[in-house]
Amino acid sequence: MSTLLEDTRKARSQHERHPMFRPRFIELDGAVTALCTPLLRGPETYAVPLFVDFALTPSCRALVQFPPSTPITRDDFTAIIPDLESEWMAARRSELTALVLPRLEKQTSTAEDMDPLGLAMGFFCCTGPCGGRRLLYWPEVLVHMCARRVTREDADSSYGADAYARAAVGFKANPTRSGPTWDTDAWAGARAPFSAECFSNKKANAKAADVVRKIIVATGQDPASATVEDMKRSHVRLWCGTCQKKGKGSEMAKFAYGWEAAVRVPSWPGHEPHLQSLFVSSRTRRSA
Repeated sequence: MSTLLEDTRKARSQHERHPMFRPRFIELDGAVTALCTPLLRGPETYAVPLFVDFALTPSCRALVQFPPSTPITRDDFTAIIPDLESEWMAARRSELTALVLPRLEKQTSTAEDMDPLGLAMGFFCCTGPCGGRRLLYWPEVLVHMCARRVTREDADSSYGADAYARAAVGFKANPTRSGPTWDTDAWAGARAPFSAECFSNKKANAKAADVVRKIIVATGQDPASATVEDMKRSHVRLWCGTCQKKGKGSEMAKFAYGWEAAVRVPSWPGHEPHLQSLFVSSRTRRSA
């Protein structure tokens, strides 16, 4: 009974302090936007920690939860964000590298000084609600929505007893919107801290690795050392062996793909057989 009373008292105390979080969240969000959002934007500039990643750190949490009598300004958050951003990026790089390494250990010729996340085999296959529409690479993987997906039920079960954490996760939630069409259960606008769980399915990664390896070989590159930049510079076009076997009557038999498009083919709805197909290059086809 004493434990129940203590938990109830703690939950009530947190709920009563909930309104004071928002003004300081706004100050923190302003500091994050100013420091982590470059003026000139490109695909890689979005691969940065978000408000929630900072809000749930002990340093920011301590500032937000200071007594109301203590003035906390944007400058207080600005002073600690650069170090927190560096720590976050290092932690994500370490976490995602650990997922990639198992499929690279068989590639004995991989140079020791080569960044695993820069290799063409260093991809990430999502098994989340998006349906794995395409493979992802560093750093764009940091922007993937499934890695930050949260539902109201998730928030209640994970942060129900922690009013601060739940308030941080739902800070940008939009009560008038529903989730995207492919994930209507999602809590619209809310963002959870980055999680690599949706990229950790061993079976899905093994299947994708088989396809990617065949594609790399078909372009004349070595899977053990080919980097994403090497593949981007490749001008080889590929046909799907499965579609070619179906003959001219197959609509897909008419298509030729660059390497990035070829990687996506196995994940297209209705094209599961392509997981076992051998992609052949334009050079190979002309010589046949």
